[in-house]
Amino acid sequence: MKSVHDCQHMVCNSLEYYDASCLDFLRRDSEHTQNVKLPDDVTHAMYVEHAWDNDDDLDVIGEWYEKLFNDLGISVDDSWAGFDEKTLEAMRLFRHQYSRSD
Repeated sequence: MKSVHDCQHMVCNSLEYYDASCLDFLRRDSEHTQNVKLPDDVTHAMYVEHAWDNDDDLDVIGEWYEKLFNDLGISVDDSWAGFDEKTLEAMRLFRHQYSRSD
């Protein structure tokens, strides 16, 4: 089985941290977070964007995150991932909204 370290062309394009004040702001901005359910008890979040060369690498990435979530006691159901244009656009709006608030 391939490991994350074996995916030579797998790249992390973006890694962003959201603290409690950022998430509170995003909860109040319903125009850009209407498709995102941010539970009130969530005080921190990470946004990670990957590039990959093939479906095998994507499978490895998914398995790596599933193991990481399990190790941390986080349900995969509490994560958000997407590949279709609608979901990718919602993610783009979400991740860029806080930087526009300055």
